[in-house]
Order: sequence, then C-alpha cells, then structure tokens
Amino acid sequence: MKTRLTTTALCLAMLLAATTASAQMKFMNDGQSGIGLGASYLDGDGFSGFGGTASYTVRGSWDLGLDVNWLSLDEETSGSNAKATAVTPWFALGLIRPKEASKFGAELKVGYEMDSYSSDVFDELDVDMSGSALIGAASLYMRLEGSPTMLIYPEVSLGYMTGTMTFEEADGTETDTDLDEVVYGASVSFLFNQKVRVTPAFMSVDDNNTWMLTVGLVMPGS
Repeated sequence: MKTRLTTTALCLAMLLAATTASAQMKFMNDGQSGIGLGASYLDGDGFSGFGGTASYTVRGSWDLGLDVNWLSLDEETSGSNAKATAVTPWFALGLIRPKEASKFGAELKVGYEMDSYSSDVFDELDVDMSGSALIGAASLYMRLEGSPTMLIYPEVSLGYMTGTMTFEEADGTETDTDLDEVVYGASVSFLFNQKVRVTPAFMSVDDNNTWMLTVGLVMPGS
C-alpha cells in the first residue's frame, strides 16, 4: 500500500507539471483582451486522462485561468478503478512581449492544484486521499511566422513545485507525503488564423515524463 501511495503522490507532481504549459496572452496582440478555451489529452508515467482549460487575458499582459483534469491512474501502482480529479486555478504574467516575428518573449506562471482520489483499494481499506501543491514557473518563447496564416511559438520552461499528499486511514490517522520537485517543460504552439491553436507539450519531474496535446480557441475582444 505504501508503494501505491508514494507512486500516486508522484502523479500529483506530474499532473501539476502540466501547469507550466503555455499561457494564452502570447497569442493576443498588444493591449488586447480576450478569452481562451482548450481541451487536452495527457499521458504520463502512471496515469492518462483528459482536461479542460479556460482563461481570460487582460490587455495582453496577464492571464487568469482554471484547469480541470480527470485522470485514470495505473492499476498496478494505484489499485483497480483508480481515478483522480484535479482543479488548478492559475495566474500568468507577461514579462517580455515580442514585437515582431523571430523575437523572444518571457512569462511567469503560478498555479495552485487541489486533487481528490478514489479507487477500489482505497474503498476496501477505508482510506481517504487528497493532495494540494503550489508551482511557480518561468518560460522563454519565440514568435515565428510559419506562413501568412500560421504563427509558431516554441517554448521552454523551468519551475519548482511544493506540495503535500494526505492519506487518512480508517482510524483517522493521517500520513503526509511531501513533494518538492524541479519541473522542466517544452512545448510548441501552432496558431492558425489567430484563432485556433494546437500545442503539443512535454513535462518532466524527477525523470518521470508527461506528454500533453491541447487544442483550443483564442477569442480576442477589444
């Protein structure tokens, strides 16, 4: 059981690493506000699942967003019918904006994740498990013109996360597993007609990897 709990705790770290993926503001023009929506597929060491993201950009300078992910955990390590739900509000701030193609930009992003877990094993043993973690990440990207209707944004990120998994036994005894990890990430966003974006992304925590593919809409306003 202890191995299962430790491995599931690592899944929290891997999922939170996804928070380092691209913020929306880079896809907006200077001074432009707007809404972004996206759907993702995630495949990591010990889990796979789907997610959704929604964000609002203010004047092309900062984002407020919310990610929700629904995951199936690996049966061998987390028990049968093991699932997780993760909710992550986040904030991103643009530090440098590229003024034209082939110029660099930089962002800071902070997210706080709250997780809940369930599985047949946890139900049989009357164990409750939850987790929370905070991550901060900095990213550097470029704005490249692939064609008159397509822009390309390669991006690398480096972050640090700290969090806790809490396991409550049937007798009420609680055991905490602390998580403190460095997060590495890389992604490439393809923006079509300044409206549709496709972003494959890769994240790594403690030599454990997560791949994510996001398809989304960018809806600029004023």
